[in-house]
Amino acid sequence: MMRSWRLTTGALALFFTVFLFVQNLHLYGPTSRDYLPPALGADVLPQLNFIGTSLRNGSAEQMQALFPEGYFFSYVLYGLIPEQLNFFGYSDRHYESLL
Repeated sequence: MMRSWRLTTGALALFFTVFLFVQNLHLYGPTSRDYLPPALGADVLPQLNFIGTSLRNGSAEQMQALFPEGYFFSYVLYGLIPEQLNFFGYSDRHYESLL
């Protein structure tokens, strides 16, 4: 009885250890190398399009209600994106849809 209990708990501990190890590995991707030229991370443009849409729908005004500089920094940081993309050598087609 005691032997089967040890085997069961050992198997469960091994299962959870492997499970947590695999889940931990998923936290390390994608790496920062996936966002360097000439590749642009697959999630970058959808996120930027979302931010642009939310700014057009009033998120800057909502940020102004929370912070004195909310409106200003919302648009300034979003406006610097095309310059940053240009600096890293991305073509105009990457940020035409953002403007």
